[in-house]
Amino acid sequence: LTPLRCVRGSDNLPYRCNEEQIRVSGTTIMVERRSELKRRYHRKKKMAKLKARLAETKSNSERETILKKIRILSPWWQEPAPQS
Repeated sequence: LTPLRCVRGSDNLPYRCNEEQIRVSGTTIMVERRSELKRRYHRKKKMAKLKARLAETKSNSERETILKKIRILSPWWQEPAPQS
């Protein structure tokens, strides 16, 4: 996939380009979208690490610390019911 591009002075675009988005070549990259995606991917990766650590924890205090960090990232996350 290639990022959306806009050329300075083009009339067929649904939005106007910011000066900070314009490269030397005259095209833009999706600055805000890219930063949102970067945050999302990082959050997803961090959640996977925290869930893996949570699965292998033994002590209750360490478990609570990890759960606190998970809830900071995702407030509505519910711990899965223990399998019997």
